[in-house]
Amino acid sequence: MSKKNSVLVSAAVWISELVGKLARALRELGVTDEEIGKLVDEKSDDKLLEKLTNLVVDFVERRMRTFCSHSGHIHVDYKTPIEQLVVDGKYCWSDKEITSENFRTIYFGEKTIKIEFKQFESKVSCRQAFKKIYKRGYRPAEAHELLAYKAKWPDTTDYIPIVALGSIWRKMFILPFAVYIYSEGNSEGKRHYAKLCNCWKGFPRSWQLLVVREESFNSDYLAIP
Repeated sequence: MSKKNSVLVSAAVWISELVGKLARALRELGVTDEEIGKLVDEKSDDKLLEKLTNLVVDFVERRMRTFCSHSGHIHVDYKTPIEQLVVDGKYCWSDKEITSENFRTIYFGEKTIKIEFKQFESKVSCRQAFKKIYKRGYRPAEAHELLAYKAKWPDTTDYIPIVALGSIWRKMFILPFAVYIYSEGNSEGKRHYAKLCNCWKGFPRSWQLLVVREESFNSDYLAIP
């Protein structure tokens, strides 16, 4: 089966399951099968289809806003100690080993960078992530840049973890660790965290990877774990 046909079959299955769930939900609300049948009548009003379409589009857009968080340009002062960026990010808890000593930057002075958030279709290793990132013309953001992002938007709710693979700290000179941030809670009380993850194991596909788009960059400054 070709890739195109496979996609069409998957879409047909998804639509069939969606219609089935919708029909069951309508029955539970007291809508009869006859009334459901009228909804798919060719002579039925197209306004219903328009409303359903708008609901789906609205749901997808809200979901994408949740997944993508902020994306754009941020100004980074690489002279600012990471410890200060942690304070500016208003974390309720942060790993004590997130320091300027452990996560050093290769950049100097101040710079405006364009950041984006990337996700992979499946769980990937760090080596795979590096290859995919560089192939698309990005570089992984440093811990300095990730924390600068959060310091700029400290009230942003990042329910999906965001990791910075651009600077790695090897604990005990063996295990590679990277900084990641995430949020918990709701509008009544949000909690933000800055932690370390073991890069050797890779990271789940649901996680976001902070990347930087640049015209040119040196991809050799960091050994791939």
